[in-house]
Formats: sequence, structure tokens, C-alpha cells
Amino acid sequence: MAHGGNNARPSLTNKLFDYGGVRRGDSPNYVRGITIRCGYCDAGKQELPVNSMATGFSESDKVELNWITDKLVKMGWKVGNTRMHHRCPRCFAAAKAAALQRSQAHEIEKKGLELVMAPAPTPISKPPREMQREDRRIILAKLEEVYVDERVGYGDGWTDQRIADDLGVPRAWVATLRQENFGEEKGNDQIKELVAAADKLSASLAAADTAYRAAAKEYERLADAARRMGTDLEAVRKALTGK
Repeated sequence: MAHGGNNARPSLTNKLFDYGGVRRGDSPNYVRGITIRCGYCDAGKQELPVNSMATGFSESDKVELNWITDKLVKMGWKVGNTRMHHRCPRCFAAAKAAALQRSQAHEIEKKGLELVMAPAPTPISKPPREMQREDRRIILAKLEEVYVDERVGYGDGWTDQRIADDLGVPRAWVATLRQENFGEEKGNDQIKELVAAADKLSASLAAADTAYRAAAKEYERLADAARRMGTDLEAVRKALTGK
């Protein structure tokens, strides 16, 4: 509540604040000053002594207004262009925090949109791995161990792929060195298939030979019987004709 008699004046200060008597500190006496009220909440209020005897609208009034504004800003107030735009320290801090959150949310959304719209980076293809001398030595040693000969090929279960997996090298390296230094990629499975086919053919030939021999023997028996029958018939004919 303002005190101090007829202290109000038509000035820039009076348009923004309640101008009148205020207490300085704990003193019971009133001095000339202003009261600012928060335009957002009902609780925000601040009294500020102002040592000025100036009256009317003048350059000194502008100086006084700047001085008052500077003091209130240092106390945490936001001094607006009208009374309804004043904000007490608590409301002003809350407004700044909300504005900061909105700004941060906007930046996050903006960066997220930029990431979504940004073109995917072009993958950098690595040059193909090249066979080194040590790689060649290890592969050849393994081939010496598991490759039987050019006729048989690989030993039981071994292939180009198995060697590549066992040594951790590309299959193409194994195939190249095997072809250049040993022979074709054969394995026991292939040999077994060939042997099985040969055995089957041999069995078929044996069966055919047995059948042939049996047929030939039967042919000889029948031919012999036919010859004897011919002889007997000739003897009967001569007996009947007398010739």
C-alpha cells in the first residue's frame, strides 16, 4: 500500500509502477519510491525507494526510469513495456526455463529431421584381400597334408571349402594353389561313387557272361539232340525205302 501523501505524478514511472511512499529497510518511516507488481501472478510485488524530487515529464524522469529498471532487473525482475508484462523473479525464471525447454526440444526435433533427411553415407568398399607369402606357405602345407594325388584327389572329407574354413582364407586362394600345384578337386566321395559304378557294371557283365554261357551250353545240347534226331530219321527213311 502506498503512503506519503500526494506523491503520485503523471510520469513514465507512474505509467509502469505504483508511485508513492515505501519503507526503506526496517525503518518505520516512508520515503519516496515505487511498487512493481507481477502481471502474471498475484503474489509477486516489490517496493523500491527512489530518491528523486523531480516532478512532471522530463529528461530526469527518463533517467529515473532507467535507474529503477536497472535495479529491478538486478533483483531478478523482468520489467515490461506495460504493467501486465511485468514478471516477478519466480515467474520470470519459470518462463525462461520453459522457453529453454522449447528451444532444446526444437533443436532436437530439427537435428532428428536433418538426420532422417540426410543422405545415407556412401559405404567405402575395402580393397580385396591379397594373398601374402605366408598365406601361400600355409595353404600349400595344408594341401600337402590332405591331398592324396592327382588320381584320387583329396583325402577323406577334405575339400577346397573345408581348407579355406580351417585356415580362415578365401576359398579362391585354395582352389588356385591346388589347381596350379596338385590337380583337380576330387574327394573320397567321388572315388566311392566311381568304384560303386564300376562294381555295378562288373556285376552286370558277370551276370551277362553266366547267362551267355548257360545259353551257349543249352544251344549245344539242343544242337546235338537235333543232329541225333536227324541221324535216326535218316536211318528210318532208308529202312522204309530200302535205299
